[in-house]
Amino acid sequence: MTSLRYFSAALAAAAIILGVSSPASAMTNFSRKYSVPCATCHSSWPKLNDVGVQFKLNGYQLPDSQDGGQASKVPLTESLFLDVSPANPPVSIIMYGGATLIQPDNGYKGKQEGKFFCCVDGNDVNLEVAGSAAPNIAYRISLPWGKENISQGYLRFTNLFSPGFLGVDLGLMNVIDNDVVSDKDSWFAVPLPAYWGSAYHPGSAPIGLGAHISDTGGRIYGRPNYGMFTYEVGSFTGAGITGRQEDDNAQAYTIMGRVDGENISFSLRHWGNKSAWRNREANLPSGEKLTFVADSSVLDEKTDQLILGVRYSDPKFVVDLVADRTTYSLVQPRNIMDGETVIHSLEVSPQNRSAFSLGLTYIFNQWMEGGIAASVINMEKYTTTLDGVMVEMDAVSTTVGQLRFTFSPAVNTRIALEAQMDLTGAEGRVGADGLEYDVQNKLVLQWQLVL
Repeated sequence: MTSLRYFSAALAAAAIILGVSSPASAMTNFSRKYSVPCATCHSSWPKLNDVGVQFKLNGYQLPDSQDGGQASKVPLTESLFLDVSPANPPVSIIMYGGATLIQPDNGYKGKQEGKFFCCVDGNDVNLEVAGSAAPNIAYRISLPWGKENISQGYLRFTNLFSPGFLGVDLGLMNVIDNDVVSDKDSWFAVPLPAYWGSAYHPGSAPIGLGAHISDTGGRIYGRPNYGMFTYEVGSFTGAGITGRQEDDNAQAYTIMGRVDGENISFSLRHWGNKSAWRNREANLPSGEKLTFVADSSVLDEKTDQLILGVRYSDPKFVVDLVADRTTYSLVQPRNIMDGETVIHSLEVSPQNRSAFSLGLTYIFNQWMEGGIAASVINMEKYTTTLDGVMVEMDAVSTTVGQLRFTFSPAVNTRIALEAQMDLTGAEGRVGADGLEYDVQNKLVLQWQLVL
């Protein structure tokens, strides 16, 4: 145990010297800087408690403080402390990976044919630098190791006019980050289906959403005097939101309100974006398939989304609820042209989706947690009209259940086993092309190491 402790200390020292860091989900640099346990800010990792929320909104400074980039004492061992200057803040590394055991020869269109194992985000390393550069000026950079693009990189200006009254973020950021419950703090292995749709059926996948993706823009927010109420207004380019293709003309905006009580908190967000990234397909009576290509210069897709998040926290358990109502519209017909002549035209009525995710995390002790979650996603009926001929698309309902157990043999290590159960009825396991798919259950093993 002693040798392991000194080995961990050496790795931490190396991380500080090299200037690398950890991701949003495990910012142990803050724990080291302020010499406080992770439970100071987290009710159940990665869920933030009220102190953690105030810490983040205050520019990664403890509530009621503006300590800026002051130096700190980082304990590497019982007898060795390292001075950390403002130019070299304490940093961390997170490594994670896993494997998924899938039912072979099942799934939609045989996609899982002969397949037992696949990756869970691969075996990956994420680096993150975040902290306060000066009183009320903070920064954040999230870098997935080995990938071309950063996932976040912005400046934060806090406490303008009075404590908590106004903050400003500028740069590339997660656009749903201050909600009571977001997919970024989901304790389960897969993102919350209420944000993403069900991975078990393509008919319930995101329909022009993308609010969970980072994007470039700006937002203003505040929690006046760090009381109960938090507000946020944001405007983004939309290129990252609808980034399935180049879509530089996209637009996105959001507004959010949040209330935090002693044990219960809730938030309500409206999200909207205009885009042109989703190609539409239709079949002629002859069987010929037509593709109506999205034109990024014509923003003919519109998404409106309401997201309600509710969290109840107790020292022994946390309950999360997310409800989602989304409308995706193709606001004008798509045409296939021959010069200036329209030879085929496609119209699609608004597509509506309602979904919710409910999860319970039970905290046995500092080493063990267990949880159960259920998600239901309902896609309502809609119509497509090809060359004046209307076809009604059936409603789709999918249900997913999850069971999870997490063991932490050390404060910086987590091992989790999760069962994901496809509970969708037979009528919901039919694709738009009429093909049925089998029930698709999974077992997920995850590991995580934070330095």
